[in-house]
Amino acid sequence: MSNNNLESLHKLELSVLKQINDFFDENNLIYFAIGGTFLGAVRHKGFIPWDDDIDIAMPRESYNRLIKLSKDTDIFDEASLVNFHNQENARTYFTQIIVKDDYLVKYGLKENRIEGLALVDILPIDGYPDNHLMQTIYKFRIYVNKAFAALSNSDKREINKVDSFRTLIYSIAKKLKIYKMFNRKKYYQKLDKIYSLNLNKETKLSGTVTGAYMFKELVESSFWKTREKYKFEDTFIYGGKDFDKYLTHIYGQYMFLPPEEQRKSIHEVIE
Repeated sequence: MSNNNLESLHKLELSVLKQINDFFDENNLIYFAIGGTFLGAVRHKGFIPWDDDIDIAMPRESYNRLIKLSKDTDIFDEASLVNFHNQENARTYFTQIIVKDDYLVKYGLKENRIEGLALVDILPIDGYPDNHLMQTIYKFRIYVNKAFAALSNSDKREINKVDSFRTLIYSIAKKLKIYKMFNRKKYYQKLDKIYSLNLNKETKLSGTVTGAYMFKELVESSFWKTREKYKFEDTFIYGGKDFDKYLTHIYGQYMFLPPEEQRKSIHEVIE
């Protein structure tokens, strides 16, 4: 993505972030910046210069309420909140905020995901079983159902470049038209039940297992108990109070910039 397009995209994302802050505060919905967005808030006081989206996480209870509130409400001016509960065309388990077509044209932007131009990914925070046997069963069930859900999406180009092996498997599945054998929504519904098994339970670890790095995104549940406002460009974003512990766990020496060749988004623009 060109610097001009990225500048326009960040401007649009900031507008939506301000609307998120207003709507969430008005409705007592809790969120935390995660991943590269949280790293950007701490290291750059805003966007990582080459990042092209915002990632936030919500405790499962708040996440479920957001889905219900968004069913009949157009929350954002420039974008729509999309999830598999309310939209048949949703291609991810977690919720996304997707730019409306009129604003794609207005800002001269192109899609960066199968669903369109995703500005914000919203992931639920779920508890992780404390018992070792239950952990094994939990992981197995998630891996199996995620694999089937992923194969159901293999008719479309795979955008996320986190895992080249996964991309290869999807390419093969697409050629063989395996996606016709799987009902995407059915597997998302199964995953929803599995992820929610520990709702309202106090577990040692919790996190955004629905994310790209899955179980690496688990942290001590106490991290999600307190949050603070962090400067983010000309506004703010909420994040966990113990930022150093979280960012060190995810990135290691997070204050050092990566090599030049790694300074790029993991999302491609679809031509």
